Amino acid sequence: MRQLRQLREEGAVSDETQAEIEQLLRRMQQLDPAGFGSPVLRSRIEQEFLPQLEQVELRLRKELSSPPGAPHAAPQAKAPPGYAEAVAEYFRRLSRGR
Repeated sequence: MRQLRQLREEGAVSDETQAEIEQLLRRMQQLDPAGFGSPVLRSRIEQEFLPQLEQVELRLRKELSSPPGAPHAAPQAKAPPGYAEAVAEYFRRLSRGR
């Protein structure tokens, strides 16, 4: 919710996306925080909110990408000291398949 509010305040997105963010925030604010451990609430979040959040994320990626249509890749992270070889072996095994 914090990140959605920040995006809303920055106003760097289209009016359509801005409206969708507003609607999502209003719906999320209606949730009862006391029930966050509830399986029913968890199921509701997974079924109602996550798909809409994913759609907003995809729209934001499209709108905010630097060059239009550029692929989005995770930043390259370095392995912690002493783990570089283990990480390299892990990726070698992944690349071989099953």
